[in-house]
Amino acid sequence: MRLGRLNISAGSVSEDYNPNGIHRFNNFSSSLIKGKNYSFFYQKNFVSATNSIDISNGLRFHTIFEIANRHGLSNHTDYTWGKKSKISENILPNDRFNKVEYRLGLDYTPYAYYTIRDGVKNYVKRTSPTFFMRFQHTLPTIEGKRKQFYKLYGGLDQYIKLNEFSSFHYLLEGGGFLGNKNYIHFADFQHFNTSDVMINLKSPFSSFMLLDNYTASTNKYWVRTNINYTNEYLLLKRLPFLQGKMFSETLHLKSLYTPDMKLYTEAGYSINLTQLVNAGAFVSFQKGKYQDFGIRLIFDWEGMKRAFE
Repeated sequence: MRLGRLNISAGSVSEDYNPNGIHRFNNFSSSLIKGKNYSFFYQKNFVSATNSIDISNGLRFHTIFEIANRHGLSNHTDYTWGKKSKISENILPNDRFNKVEYRLGLDYTPYAYYTIRDGVKNYVKRTSPTFFMRFQHTLPTIEGKRKQFYKLYGGLDQYIKLNEFSSFHYLLEGGGFLGNKNYIHFADFQHFNTSDVMINLKSPFSSFMLLDNYTASTNKYWVRTNINYTNEYLLLKRLPFLQGKMFSETLHLKSLYTPDMKLYTEAGYSINLTQLVNAGAFVSFQKGKYQDFGIRLIFDWEGMKRAFE
């Protein structure tokens, strides 16, 4: 409680240019079965240190420092059960884009309630929005090809239990890059939580279900919103023969604005066996015009891992 939680890590990994994009298993299975790869990767050798500490109740301060040696990768195999002609070459295979950066973050929840067990403080209830702000400064690298840049964004996030049968969650975020944007490598763009595949391992509550991995990525500025309304008796469960069944229903509304993509809007309806297993239908609009429709069967893999930790 006094010193915060410090985590030091180092390693060598292959990293998606959009770390918030399609789950790796979705990309692997699609590449193997159909020969279609959704994601592109680069090699990252890194050392990082992170610390998170409560300055006071409800006010948490985060610090991150990272040094990374990064370079593009080339495809080493074209094995697939599908058509090899569908396999896409990796982007930027010969690029080097090393990085030295630090990040600062603040989260503030005015009304936050907690318990302490074995000296560990755990928040159990929040009755106000959580306000957050993030600042990132990426320094010039020794190779001299990458200049420094800054990124600043913030917003608010809140989950509200309306009654025993319904809840409401909303998120509003906005931010942008400061300084000379011409030297920002694509790996350092602002990327978004996307997952445009039918059998899906992401969350319908936080992901754009019909948006391609890299379409919305920007080095300028963005504004996004995320609204979810969940009810035990919304549509289907009003039918008498379904009222005793164990599922809930959610209406989703998400939007994203960037200077290049303009306004993207996605609306959806999902049936939730749990928060981790869902099935839903989603429709998207680009600048107010219909763009796409899709059915999604969803297993929130990251949420499942957290639930069993």
